[in-house]
Amino acid sequence: MSVENLVVVDIETSGLNEKENTVLEIALVLVTPDYVEKSSWYTAVLKLPKRGTPYSGSPDLTVAVMHALNGLWEACVGEEAKSKEEVDAELVNWCKFYGIQEQSIYLQGRTVSFDHSFLKEHFPRFATYLHYRVDDTGSVQRYLERLGVKVATPATQSRHRALPDAQYALTQLREYRQAVREALDAGKK
Repeated sequence: MSVENLVVVDIETSGLNEKENTVLEIALVLVTPDYVEKSSWYTAVLKLPKRGTPYSGSPDLTVAVMHALNGLWEACVGEEAKSKEEVDAELVNWCKFYGIQEQSIYLQGRTVSFDHSFLKEHFPRFATYLHYRVDDTGSVQRYLERLGVKVATPATQSRHRALPDAQYALTQLREYRQAVREALDAGKK
């Protein structure tokens, strides 16, 4: 069996279309099957593309207001903001540092298929490390509820920033794992 590297991820974008919009921020962490952090968190804010370049289209009004209020627009023009090429290289180095093989990252997170499509479009070198399978926390929650497994949903105060949203997804995954263990234990009695 091949190695599965579980990576909890969240990205923030300038819109909903990976072909027209860009990634503004990313946060991810490698975890064990028990959802224990196995790596340090990787986070990066990306520079806004210059007008007239690929992905520099106008963001949706809702997205523009949201990221203006949460400070992400300002961060994307700050000195700490990085180019996509820099982030792509850093992500590949992160994979190599943790011994991650190509096509072995199973992304975990909230609406993670959305993140997966943007990662493939905007970080081509890192994308070679991604497996096509992903685990979406919302889908997992709905599936467990349909099976009758009571799932505690952690309180959220999403600011639509990558790190707190990824940390929330990790908390959800831990809660779901615990709910399944409790349901299995109850069934054994």
